[in-house]
Amino acid sequence: MIGATAEGPTAVLLIVGALAALGAAILGAAAIGALRAGLRRLGAHLDELRRHPLVGDLPIEADPALRAVTASLNRLLADLRQRTGDDARRSAGLDLLASGPPDIALVGADAEWRVLSFGRGAVNLTGWAAEEILDRHLEALFAPGEWERLLPKLARRTLREAGLSESVK
Repeated sequence: MIGATAEGPTAVLLIVGALAALGAAILGAAAIGALRAGLRRLGAHLDELRRHPLVGDLPIEADPALRAVTASLNRLLADLRQRTGDDARRSAGLDLLASGPPDIALVGADAEWRVLSFGRGAVNLTGWAAEEILDRHLEALFAPGEWERLLPKLARRTLREAGLSESVK
């Protein structure tokens, strides 16, 4: 009888343990399902942002783990919008210079001497179409050996700041 009584509580404990494990498995599956659904929503939002990068932010998720991810992505999007705006303002300024008078050859270059803007006066003077020279090295505009002769003068800050007038081919 003692053995039969001991089996009863053991069986009850096993049944309760099995039910607890089953409940935990169901709750775990539900949590994983909710996480997957949240990730699918986040993926859909990211796809939408790829198509329209300057529109809105990601909606903040209810799940704490995804909330941190969406907050980080929203900060990255804000940075992207700022950089895009800066580039657009810089480009608009270069476009205004490039569309200047036809008798003044305005050429804009970056720090690596890549052509960023090429005014219509520069097109008239050199015969290069703006589309052909944009993003090429400035050296392409000069006859062989002329760029090497001009570059040391351009490298001197005092000459650049004072103004530099040089005849080149």
